[in-house]
Amino acid sequence: MRGFIKILFLVFIGLFIYFVWIRKEEPVPDKLMEKTEQIKRKAEELTKGIGNWQKEKDELVKKATDEITNAAQNIDSLKRALEVAAEEKKEIIRKQIEELEEKKEGTRDQHGNHKGSK
Repeated sequence: MRGFIKILFLVFIGLFIYFVWIRKEEPVPDKLMEKTEQIKRKAEELTKGIGNWQKEKDELVKKATDEITNAAQNIDSLKRALEVAAEEKKEIIRKQIEELEEKKEGTRDQHGNHKGSK
């Protein structure tokens, strides 16, 4: 059993030396380096794309906010114009009522005078 453990220990040491010192000196294959560079470029493109999306989103939010503000201002302006128009219309209607009441009184007077003359 001790012999088996010694052999396993020596195999372990051998593998350790192989992977640490001997494997380190082997150059990385060109294809692996090329793939690594492609992945790096793709990651950079995605990062730029995300930045552009965020910028576009911010611009759209600002544009929507500006449009909402303009719409609110237009609504307020229309409300004020409606109030002014309503006051003007009220005045016109008051004058028409006065004229009609005057005509009614005039007609009543004429009709009353006409009855009285019979």
